[in-house]
Amino acid sequence: MIPTCTVTATVADPSGGSLAGVKVTARLSSPVVYQGVIVPNAPSKTTNQQGQAVLQLWPNVLGPTSTTYTFELLLPGSTVPLYFYDVTVPNVSAVTLEELLGGSVPVTNLGYWSGGASWSGSLHWS
Repeated sequence: MIPTCTVTATVADPSGGSLAGVKVTARLSSPVVYQGVIVPNAPSKTTNQQGQAVLQLWPNVLGPTSTTYTFELLLPGSTVPLYFYDVTVPNVSAVTLEELLGGSVPVTNLGYWSGGASWSGSLHWS
């Protein structure tokens, strides 16, 4: 069994309303075998009605080689994801994505990003 860290991502619209159905994927930069176990390289979850997705991720700070996670966020009905690169997951029991990214991340111009969906504006995920 490999150690894991519970990473909670919360996705909300500009007014603070929860966004359900957003696919959150955490992709490791390269394959890893930790103590004889292959580490899952792209776990994903979909946000619930409260806008939360909870992923169990291997703390890549423990790796025998340097790796990072790329977090991918995909709105329902969209084909163009949003990426956050070079994220390191610490060897702790739980952390929020906001903590990993150093604060909430506003994203603008989502009319284009969301693949033509009618919703646009800024999005916050933490």
